[in-house]
Amino acid sequence: MKKSRLPINLRLLALQICALGAVAPAIAQQAPAPTPAQAKDLATYDTNKNGVLDPDELAAMQAAQRGAVSADGTVQMNPFTVETDKDSGYYAQNTLFGSRLNTNIGDLAASITIVTKQQLEDTGALDINDVFLFEANTEGAGTYTPSLLNRGTARDGIAGYSNDDGIPFGIATANRVRGLGSADTAQNNYPTISRLIFDSYNTNSVEISRGPNSLLFGTGSASGIVNQSTSEAVLNQRHATLSFRGGSYGAWRTSLGVNVPLGTKVAVYAAALYDEKGFQRKPSQETTRRQTVAMTYKPFPKTKITGYFEHYDNFNARPNSGLPTDIVTPWLNAGKPSWDPTTQMVTFSNGRAPAGPYLIDSRDPRFVSTAVSPVGDGAISGSTSAFYIPGITFPGRQRIRYDQGKVVDFWVDSALAGAGATTLPLSTYAAPTAANRTAAQWLAASARYTTSALPTNPRPPASTGATQYGTWYEQSVTDKSIYDWEKYNIQGANYGTQSAKTFNFEIQQQILSNLNLQLGWFRQEMEENTHYGLGQVNDALRLFVDTNLKLLDGTPNPYYGSPYVQDWQVDDFYRPETNNNVRAVLAYELDLTKREGWTKWLGKHRLSALASRQDTRIFNLRYRLSLDGGDPRFLPAAATTGTPFNWSGSATIARYYYLGKNSNGQVTQGIQRPGAPDYGGGDHASLRFYNWNTQAYNNAEMSFHNNAIYAGNANGVTTKKLDSRSFSWQATFWEDRLLPTFGWRSDKVKIRQKGFQPTGTAGTALLYPGGFGTDAYAGILGDPFFVKGSTKTQGGVVKPFIGWNTIDRAAENGSFFAGLLRGLSLRYNQSSNFNAPSSIQYDFFGVPLPKPSGKGKDYGIGLSMFNNKLVARLNWYESTDENAQAPIASTVTGRTVRIDNSSARDWARQVVRVRNGQDPSDPNFDNNTVYPLTDAMAAQIQAVWGLPFSLTESWPAFGGPQGTTTNISKGKELELTYNPSRSWTMKVTAGQQFATYKNALRELSSWISYRKPMWESMAAPDLQTVYTRSNGNKLYLGKYWTGYGFSGDANSNTTGPTSTPSSTYASIVEPGLFQLISQEGARTANLREYSGSFLSSYNFQKGALKGLGFGGSLRWQSKATAGYYGETNPARYAHPSPGESSIVYPDLNRPIYLPAETHVDVFVSYTRKIMNDKTRVKFQLNVRDVTESGGLQPILFQFDGTPAQYRIKEPRQWFATTTLDF
Repeated sequence: MKKSRLPINLRLLALQICALGAVAPAIAQQAPAPTPAQAKDLATYDTNKNGVLDPDELAAMQAAQRGAVSADGTVQMNPFTVETDKDSGYYAQNTLFGSRLNTNIGDLAASITIVTKQQLEDTGALDINDVFLFEANTEGAGTYTPSLLNRGTARDGIAGYSNDDGIPFGIATANRVRGLGSADTAQNNYPTISRLIFDSYNTNSVEISRGPNSLLFGTGSASGIVNQSTSEAVLNQRHATLSFRGGSYGAWRTSLGVNVPLGTKVAVYAAALYDEKGFQRKPSQETTRRQTVAMTYKPFPKTKITGYFEHYDNFNARPNSGLPTDIVTPWLNAGKPSWDPTTQMVTFSNGRAPAGPYLIDSRDPRFVSTAVSPVGDGAISGSTSAFYIPGITFPGRQRIRYDQGKVVDFWVDSALAGAGATTLPLSTYAAPTAANRTAAQWLAASARYTTSALPTNPRPPASTGATQYGTWYEQSVTDKSIYDWEKYNIQGANYGTQSAKTFNFEIQQQILSNLNLQLGWFRQEMEENTHYGLGQVNDALRLFVDTNLKLLDGTPNPYYGSPYVQDWQVDDFYRPETNNNVRAVLAYELDLTKREGWTKWLGKHRLSALASRQDTRIFNLRYRLSLDGGDPRFLPAAATTGTPFNWSGSATIARYYYLGKNSNGQVTQGIQRPGAPDYGGGDHASLRFYNWNTQAYNNAEMSFHNNAIYAGNANGVTTKKLDSRSFSWQATFWEDRLLPTFGWRSDKVKIRQKGFQPTGTAGTALLYPGGFGTDAYAGILGDPFFVKGSTKTQGGVVKPFIGWNTIDRAAENGSFFAGLLRGLSLRYNQSSNFNAPSSIQYDFFGVPLPKPSGKGKDYGIGLSMFNNKLVARLNWYESTDENAQAPIASTVTGRTVRIDNSSARDWARQVVRVRNGQDPSDPNFDNNTVYPLTDAMAAQIQAVWGLPFSLTESWPAFGGPQGTTTNISKGKELELTYNPSRSWTMKVTAGQQFATYKNALRELSSWISYRKPMWESMAAPDLQTVYTRSNGNKLYLGKYWTGYGFSGDANSNTTGPTSTPSSTYASIVEPGLFQLISQEGARTANLREYSGSFLSSYNFQKGALKGLGFGGSLRWQSKATAGYYGETNPARYAHPSPGESSIVYPDLNRPIYLPAETHVDVFVSYTRKIMNDKTRVKFQLNVRDVTESGGLQPILFQFDGTPAQYRIKEPRQWFATTTLDF
């Protein structure tokens, strides 16, 4: 028998359909006969007389049921509930999302889009990223590449990463509106946690409000808000929907929704979802489970009570969406330089003569002279060294190696690890001093590991007159023979979990026929764990080669030549968050048009008043994979006192994840997730180290777990209390021709924080095996910090030609021009808001930063024709986000902090120690435990350094100094829906956007202007000696700016960009600052100025093709500016050192473009009624991006115009959905 070759998702789908066929008759038979009330509903609302309420008929009934009966028996529509009876196709007429009251969208001047349930179903949209594919000036993960530049690499904002402060970024926030940033999110007009992504399984509609809108929220992003209107329980309607969906790469999901009336006053709605995402690159996974229960209760005709609960669980191990840095090709091009750690020799595959031995000290007996013998790690990796070998270097970290999720081995980096070095506390096994070593001991001491190395940066053409590029990004691997990006997930070690509960309870009460009250409570409780080690540090997307022929003990290395990626800051962040909201809204309607006399000209008025409070509490707890058991000689003397652990504080142990086993650096497998010890992963390994007592390699069994650590600002709690009061007024004058809107809002935010920082450990990363103390957060918060402001919304709509008899008669007689005039409207809106920061933020001088604030203006024209069959809106806008935090500057700001708070402070401290008689060659030099600083010495340090400890010690407590910028976006938006018949609907959207920024990093520029002259002049004229430390490193303290050896950012063993403070500034800070400032006014990177979408569907209502539907969309985006060539004007060059000229400014007159893109989506469906017309079954097939076959898209360019880094383009995807409505 031939084995089925159908993919698993198709087999599951076929099985489920068969099962449905078997059970559907039973379900139908169990359904009760229509009650008199149900029969009455059919008689009233079943307009096509098919015995079943179709979606539009059901919507009409639900809208009538939501009304309240007044004293005179007329139906008064609830101002807090939207009627959907007039919705058609992709057009929705009413929304709460403009003013919090049920309003015709044509009467709102703000830029608001309503995405209907039919649009979600036709396009197969599941979340915000799918929705944003089809709307004007919105970008989601499907077309937008959110990434953060960090030390020459781009962090992956789609697969997910965590900053050092623990804030995670991922698929839920991988979006952008108007080029300004990700949108805030809401559910039923309550603010939500943006990391908690919505799903369409329980969604009635999605609303998008672009720009600030203080009628909705006075605080938030200036880009806009996306609201999910959830399904609710409906009275007097029994209904169930069962859906199955299978798709590309093994994706499948199933959902069930059931609405059950319990009498005439109560109804319950329940829904459940199971979703398995499919990914092209393996192994990858994302599994989501959601369950919803909703209740509606109308105890009295004028009272409505609703309740809602949703539980959410998500596990994600998404594949990389970008390419890794290529550190394989440089190794291959250099002839595969291969290292023998036992002889310290390098051999080549291209016939080049062996090189070496590479010594660690000139006292080694093999040393001949500086002209003959290479000494120090920089000899092999420094491009100016006479012994430089491209493609190979010394990494300097201990390594634990993994293959297919299993530990292979655990090695120290060199025989000297822990023997006088600082990487491992192995003082028990101390090596003989350099002066007393034998030749054999020198040979053993020089054993260490290598890895492949980045290439040297190319130099500009000689014609430019420059000698270097100030900025050069790492190059992605694009050779598919090295890494097949269509097959393998190289970030499989990353994973995250989310769990959340959402509660909503509301009471709506009609007090008078024109006075209504709404009381609401909304709460979210979310827990998130992120283990994004391959995304947290700069090695996150680097593809290395194991260049070691042998292991340190001389045995063959089975992974020689094999590719791997690594992480070495193995952190888990636990981030629980609560979001609690209470609000009261009072709505009053006054209609004076029905009165006699002149007062009828005073029009209709809708007034609302709101009072609300939002309480949020965010914990951020950092855990690091740490050695915490085993051989006591490898552990600190007293772990519980916070002594630094080797795998927690200095991050000196790396995890290597091998991507194949070959000698050519070819990736042949993805990463199987090893997991953390507390999540099913391994929790012990044998550490292989050199025992100087026995002069042989031994094993030590060590255990490791996720242990709480203190690491700067990464642990703490932030609470925010937002009190809001608002008033709004909407009116109609002049027989509904003039519709003004005004809103005023006052918001006051109270922020309190506590950072977990034990006494006396500032600036030290420490391990706490017992976790965080119970008193670390409980009620112990810092002083409150207040942010407050008043914001306004004002605007209006003018319909100048509505209600004129002459125009109405002409339009009804078929005059197109008259119909055009009758449906014409003019609109203007301006609004403001402010974005309360998530934490207290200061500049370098300790001055609080001004609050970020948004301002928006929208104006345009609207059109409604053919009884709302055709509705269009053209909008011009300008949005400004002032004093916004500048995340693009994180590397520049961070390095500036380190120049002062690390390098300069370390230099000053060591100067004072030497002046007070301490010997730099002493192994305990600068050890505060052995030689504690006195108060007098501390005063001397501050005098030499030029700063008080109190200033920089406060930086980590509030997240480090921040910088601001002002983001600006201008453009146009068009939206048109047209329903020429009941069978045919279409929607056109188009956008034009220009986004840029100004006033970038004023705070950083001010600090550098203040401190740089001091950095350059700080000196110790009495200390001109170049000292040799006990580990052989050199130390020069005579002049700070060109000194070395006193910190990790001024390392004598490094010839790269951090060898001295001046080189750090010249290679990292200055170029980054130049680029940020010089691009003020230029277009935001990768922003496509023009975009458009045409979406349409047609369903046959009768005839032989009845039930057949088809449709699709055409999406287009214009070219995008992805970078600029470097400016080759010598007058604009920087001069980081004598004789060097650096190209640092982009030439804004020479942009580098990404080409325009066109995307095509199609779908076909078939619908019919079965089971005596009591069940509707629908089959639908969608193909998204029909013409897309995948490939690579550059996202970052070098100054010479070559692409540096790429995004992986996803190829076409299909998904088939079967839906049964009972």
